Amino acid sequence: MNIETLPTFISARRPELKENSIKSYVIIIGKILGKDFKSLRPLYNQTKIMEWLEKNVKSDLTMKNYVTAIAVAIDALPRQTKKVKDTATFYRQIILAKETARRKFINTHEKTEKQKEGWQTFEQLKETSNSLKEEAFKLSEKEFINKSEVCKIQNYVISLFYTNPPILPRLEIATLDVLFNNRSLRPFFDKEKRNYISWDKTEKSNTMEMVINKYKTDKHFGCRKCMLPKIMVEGIEMLIKKTNQQIILPFPEEEVPNIRLFTGLSENSLGKRISSIFSKDDKKTALNIIRHIVISNFVDLEKDSQLQVLSEQAGHSRSQQLEYAKYPND
Repeated sequence: MNIETLPTFISARRPELKENSIKSYVIIIGKILGKDFKSLRPLYNQTKIMEWLEKNVKSDLTMKNYVTAIAVAIDALPRQTKKVKDTATFYRQIILAKETARRKFINTHEKTEKQKEGWQTFEQLKETSNSLKEEAFKLSEKEFINKSEVCKIQNYVISLFYTNPPILPRLEIATLDVLFNNRSLRPFFDKEKRNYISWDKTEKSNTMEMVINKYKTDKHFGCRKCMLPKIMVEGIEMLIKKTNQQIILPFPEEEVPNIRLFTGLSENSLGKRISSIFSKDDKKTALNIIRHIVISNFVDLEKDSQLQVLSEQAGHSRSQQLEYAKYPND
């Protein structure tokens, strides 16, 4: 088994895994064994592999991902001998121990060292977006803008997606298409599990609905839909007008092709762009930290703790507690 055949074996053994997950696991195995590996046998040497991981893997999350990749790869071997099964069990126990420790830390609601280094307030994130807005609208008034100026307008629009909760995507907005007065394409886009914004503009109204069909947890939560607030509609329209002027003149017929909102932007490059947008001074604020900041701003942990105690003392679950709760009388 080598780096070319491993994906096929993993896919056959674990058909529920997404292609990107399998690709990620194979890349990890290549880093551990070298890209030219011909066998997974070196993974049987648990002591040597764990020493390599301790030396080369810095974060707990990355460690978990590496050990998971090893377990998945070994589990994909066609001949499940006792040696193979014992080895897979060893790595699964490592994963379980790491996950138990992780859950214990999460329940403290404390920040990791990396989070402390990049932490800002939600208000500071909003300030960054507002400062980008001023520059973007000045550029929008120019007749012609260069690539660098297009990036600045893009940065403003990107910032809007992460400072206007409850909208809080991961990286799935990198592939957003925009259907301009073209609702007939929505069923096709939904069937193809594409992410898009349905933009309906008339002389009397101007609305955008974002539809997210494909994302990290779509199997569990399904399609996500939300109407975008006015500030986002204005920003997105400005970006489209500066980069796709021919689309907007006049209202197109239905056969006009859809628009890719962020042309040439992959999920990987979007992640880097988000970090460059919000990081400042010595704070490196990446997407994962931003999501924690936004959620922390709206979740009252002290109140949540009180509710937990209340449910325990009342002898019912939190879900039952929520069912009991009623809106106060007017």
